[in-house]
Amino acid sequence: MVAQNFTPALRCVLVHEGGLDDDPRDPGGRTAYGIIQRRYNQYRRAKGLPIADVWKITPAEREEIYRIYYWDVCRASDLPAGLDYAVFDACVNSGDVQAGKWLQRAVNDERMRFGQGPIAVDGRIGDGTLQAVDELNGWTYMTSNFQHAADWGGVHAVVRPTLEPLVKANYKDGFGASVGYLTGVKIGA
Repeated sequence: MVAQNFTPALRCVLVHEGGLDDDPRDPGGRTAYGIIQRRYNQYRRAKGLPIADVWKITPAEREEIYRIYYWDVCRASDLPAGLDYAVFDACVNSGDVQAGKWLQRAVNDERMRFGQGPIAVDGRIGDGTLQAVDELNGWTYMTSNFQHAADWGGVHAVVRPTLEPLVKANYKDGFGASVGYLTGVKIGA
């Protein structure tokens, strides 16, 4: 659906995943731009490259890691604009299984409102989950239930310029409720 949204979605994720970190209290350990050392090691091994310090990661490696291990895993390109970003961000911060469960629970909440039965909540975003998302007309409500506003801190001014053109290009009929919830900005109407 919206494969072209990866680059702007990554820009938004990097707003709060940027920089270098080596906080001993962080269970992820040494981190660069949201990429933990273990993930970087996995990526480099898969490429047949020697292990290197994550703080030396290149922008191209960073982008490829986010695409392969997060965007593609959570099938964000198969989700509607806006929801693709919400699921991607959840995948980055909580892992693909948790992001999948949140999406499936949100789908089930919405299906229940329409008197439909639930889908499986197994954390895997497969064809059944995607079909259920496609069947929902009121998915903006679902997106608004997907993440918590508290997760967004002070990033609104940075996120809005990136998301707003995508939303306006894809949804001209009041879609802004869910993106407004995510970004703190009312968009379109």
